[in-house]
Amino acid sequence: MTNTANKKIKILIVDDIELDRENLRLQLQMIDNVEIIGEANNIDDARNIIFKNRPDIIFLDIKLPQKNGFELLDELKELPEIKFDVIFVTAYPEFASKAFKYFPFYFLEKPVDRQELSEIIKKHRERDNILDFSGRVDEFNEKARKLHFKTEDGHLWIEPEDILWCKANRNYTEIYLKNNEILSVSDNISTIEEKIDINYFFRAHRSYLVNINEIKKITKRNRKIEIANNPFKETPKIAKINIKELIEIIN
Repeated sequence: MTNTANKKIKILIVDDIELDRENLRLQLQMIDNVEIIGEANNIDDARNIIFKNRPDIIFLDIKLPQKNGFELLDELKELPEIKFDVIFVTAYPEFASKAFKYFPFYFLEKPVDRQELSEIIKKHRERDNILDFSGRVDEFNEKARKLHFKTEDGHLWIEPEDILWCKANRNYTEIYLKNNEILSVSDNISTIEEKIDINYFFRAHRSYLVNINEIKKITKRNRKIEIANNPFKETPKIAKINIKELIEIIN
């Protein structure tokens, strides 16, 4: 489906809170070439509108009565002929990690920011096509191999093997990549340790999580880990108590 500047985008709003639906509706009505083709406060009504009116975008709340937003998408993913972008809208940011497994186009936290909403509609128009659910499964499988992180301005996915090490920075984490980039993410280092494959990464120090495959040398005297082909001036540290365990793992 090719989007053009003059084509109206058909939108369905699914939220059980009337005031939230109204607020979103009023903001959308201020955007050119947007048509709200329906509103629903439950999954059954939303499904009926989808089949009847075939929206381009569904603004979908996650916490709904009886069934939640995830369950609606579970019911629809066997129907590849239905094509639309999903934008989750929720007051519960802790749902973000699970939400991205359902291939949304975007994730909004309530209250919805008008500027952010306008940017989303603009990005939707610029897309060449909207994937059907089969395409979304392929897209998800590609992302599933990557690690998902939240940043201050969005989300990103990183291949684990591209990471040299992670360094704690208070409640944030700096990720050092092979391509000489340093990315700051909103997860703390303990959260990253929980989601990363412990067969390939080692918590060498309370502030450092290191890619085992990239370790070239461990220096006991200054408790440093030398990384192969390290593009950075600094290098990770290792706690004295962890040196023996890391050597055994590498061996």
